Amino acid sequence: MSSSSGRRRSGKPLIFNDPLTGKEFEIPAGEPCVLVDSLKEASAAGYLNEKDDAAMWAARTNLQRGYALLWIRGALRGVPPGCLAPEPQGRSMVASLECAAA
Repeated sequence: MSSSSGRRRSGKPLIFNDPLTGKEFEIPAGEPCVLVDSLKEASAAGYLNEKDDAAMWAARTNLQRGYALLWIRGALRGVPPGCLAPEPQGRSMVASLECAAA
């Protein structure tokens, strides 16, 4: 893992869209997550199946849009970069979201 990736906790609630239902859902603040820097890192960690074309496309598209990749609640999700904020005392980064994530 690179220096910016690793285990974190979400700083604020994260809002995502469930593609199966088309409805938004919220992951509360304090939820454990892992910041992933690349498709290669996500695959090596077992968070992304390279044979799953839809998952690869979604992760690649999120990275191309400048989103950060988070492994949270058993799924790799894209989070806009402005939603990552330093933890108190600048120890690392946590996900904090005031906007909807992909």
